[in-house]
Formats: sequence, structure tokens, C-alpha cells
Amino acid sequence: MFIDRQFLVDSKKPQIHKAEPRNGFASGLFEIQYTEENLKNITLYYGNTSLINKSVSQNCPSGEKQICSFGVNLSSFNDQTIKYWFKIFDKAGNFANSSVK
Repeated sequence: MFIDRQFLVDSKKPQIHKAEPRNGFASGLFEIQYTEENLKNITLYYGNTSLINKSVSQNCPSGEKQICSFGVNLSSFNDQTIKYWFKIFDKAGNFANSSVK
């Protein structure tokens, strides 16, 4: 009996090119540009020292220099300084974090 198996080897971490907003006012729209051929999901973390929220998207496209957008409600942080960052996971378990902004 002969069994033919194919395996996907993905040893590359996702690459993060840029994240928006860069600084200043945040309206609730966040974007990340990245390169990952086997994307699993992207998580946006945002908040302050008291509360960190997260939003997960599994609908972002795989490929080179792709953009994924997140729209979140920031009303609980009105007139406050927040920080945010992204974490990208691929299907092989590799991940990359953006810098905290």
C-alpha cells in the first residue's frame, strides 16, 4: 500500500510593514500592513494601563503587503491616552508583534 502525503513547511515569521494610526488622534480605525502567505489571524490589542481590549480577525487576506483594517469603539477611552499593537499568527504557529504605539 502506498500513501502520498504532502506537508506545508512554513518557517518564516509574518512581516509587519506598518501600522496606523502612527500617532495623535485615534478615531477607532486601525490598520496594519503585513506580508504572510499562510495567515491564521490578526489580533489588535488596545487600551490603557487599566484596561486592554482585543479584537481578532480571521478574515484578513494572505499574501504580500496586504492590509487589514479594524474598526473598534473607543468611547470608553474618551480624552485618554491609549496604546495599541497587533499580533499576527500564521497557520504554522509563527507570530510577530508590532511595536506598541
